[in-house]
Formats: sequence, C-alpha cells, structure tokens
Amino acid sequence: MSGHLSSACRKEAIVRFMQDFSVEVTPSQAARLPSFENLPGLRHGTRVNVASLPGADHGECIDTCRRLWAAGLRPVAHVPVRAFPSLQRIDEHLARLRMVGVEDVLALAGSTDPTTPTKDGALHEAMQLLGSGLIDDHGFRSVAVAGHPEGHPTVPAAALEKAALRKAQWWWSALEEADGAIMTAPDPAAPPASLHFETQFCFDAAPIVAWEQTLRRRLQTALQAKTNTPSSLLPLPSIRVGVAGPAKLPDLLRFAKISGVGASALHQLTNSKSNNSSSSSSPTFPATPDRVIAGVAEHQLLLQQTGVPDSRAGTPSCLFRGVHFYSFGGFAATLRWASAVERGDFDLRECGGGGFEVRGLK
Repeated sequence: MSGHLSSACRKEAIVRFMQDFSVEVTPSQAARLPSFENLPGLRHGTRVNVASLPGADHGECIDTCRRLWAAGLRPVAHVPVRAFPSLQRIDEHLARLRMVGVEDVLALAGSTDPTTPTKDGALHEAMQLLGSGLIDDHGFRSVAVAGHPEGHPTVPAAALEKAALRKAQWWWSALEEADGAIMTAPDPAAPPASLHFETQFCFDAAPIVAWEQTLRRRLQTALQAKTNTPSSLLPLPSIRVGVAGPAKLPDLLRFAKISGVGASALHQLTNSKSNNSSSSSSPTFPATPDRVIAGVAEHQLLLQQTGVPDSRAGTPSCLFRGVHFYSFGGFAATLRWASAVERGDFDLRECGGGGFEVRGLK
C-alpha cells in the first residue's frame, strides 16, 4: 500500500490520523489512579470511554465519569442495554450520567450468556435504546455504536449489516425531524446527537478498509432511496477505528478470541512480531497497533492523492475520522504510546511489514 507514497507523506498522514484520539478506561483501572489531572499524554478535552464490563456496578461507572469530567476530560459512558432490566432503569441511569457532566455515550447490546434464552420483552439490542428517544430527551451531544469489521462471534454478518443500516436510518430520521422543528417551532429543541461507529479492535488494516468501503456503499444506497429529504443534505456517520494499545501478546490473543477478531490477523500479528524483534519470543513482548494505524492512514492518503472528493464536498470518499484505543495493556501505557505517535515521535519501518517504531518506549 505504501509503495507509491513518500516517507514524509506517510508520516504526516499517520500524525494527522492520530489527532484527537480517544482512549478507554475501566472503573477498576480508574480506581488505581489517584487523579486524571496532569496524566502524561492526556490532553484537556480528550474523549475517554468508560467501559461497562459484564456484572459492573453502574455507580462505579458514573463515579469514573464524574472524575473524568472534573479533570477537564470528555467522558463517554458505555450503556449496554442488556445490563438493565428496563428502559426506565436506563432512563434513570442516563439522568445520573448527565448530572455528572456526561454528554456522550456508546450504545451497545452488551454481553449475555448465549445459553440463556432471551425473555419476552427483555432488552437485547442497542436499537431499543436509540429508538426510545432517551438519548435526545437527555440532551446528549453524540452517540457511538459498535462496528465489527471482522464480524461477531455469535451474530451473523447479515444481521450486523442490517443493524448498522437501522442505526443510520434512525439518525437520519432524527435529523429530518429536527430540521422540521426548526422550520415550525419558535423555540426548537437542541439538535439531535451526532452518530459515529466505533469499531472492535483489529490487528490488520485490510478488513477495516474493506468493511468501511462496504458500509459506505450500503449507507449511500440507503440514503439515495429516501424520498423526503435530498440525500446531499444528510451526512453519513463517521468511523473511529478501534485498536488495542500496547499489551502483552498473550493478553491480546485472549481478548481477541473473546471479541471475535479474525484469526488471519492474529497469525499475521504473531508472525510479524517474531520476524521483527529478537525479544518477541518472550510472552512479555509488547504488541503494538502501529501497522493497522499506518495502513488505514496510508489508505486515506492514497484517496486524497487520487483526487477522490472529501465528505465535506458532498460525496464521502472515506468515513474514517480518528482512532480509539482499548487499553488492555494499561491506561497509562496506552496514553504514553498514543501521545508519542500523535506528536510524531516515531520512525517508519521501511521493511518487515511496514508500520513504525515509537522512539524511547520499549
């Protein structure tokens, strides 16, 4: 992919892609940090996702969001619908999130025991939250939904595609309703929340690029089929590319197996590390997401150089708008690595599979 690009252009593309990166923290990780203020690599206003793991205490998630907001950061609360018995409980949870300053959420189905049948009327998918109107009722400014470039362990590909289209159509309907209210109401409500996809982490850029291209075509087709609003007036949702921050290889393999990350990508990751470092034979060798970040950034650069129009010109050529880090190897370690890349403190690899090496970090 990088053969037609100069090293300077490739590096500039990577730095540009890394601007305004977001990062994830669990309440247990947060509890080990005395403060989020002045933490190296954590800029004022950084989006920090607060993960809600199976069985998590919702109060701990809310307290973590409160601490992040007080430190001048932008907490993004995970809202897994299966973790709540009813929409009323979610309504109460969202109200508590707004009270501690949260303006952004990630709506997702959440984990469940696949051997346990779903009860009639039970919450089981993110669309139940989106369609309830609670996101806009509480005045959230953005909502993220999950994207799965390499599929899902228990959900068929066709169902994932249908769910992605339904979420985009929900957003377009909200935008149309808001436009109508502006035209008719003397004091219209706040605009609806923006929408973006946040992908599951991958180790290879190729499936991410292919998934984005397929999703974009399907979204454009669905948008063109709408008759009540000119398609040029409605935007397509953007995509934040999920990557795993630096972590021990066995830990990444374990999380990847749970999450359904592609086996071919795992094989590539293991082999590329073995081929590029004499220390990679150790299970403590940290695997980094440099190749996937470089691959997506270079894909964007090639689109720009070939003259494909940008989304701001009306026809999107690419929906990628940033990087999101899963901090499996530790929150502070992920921040150090990501902020170094954002500053440009890295050197490109010209052989051995590409990617780059961050300076001063081992």
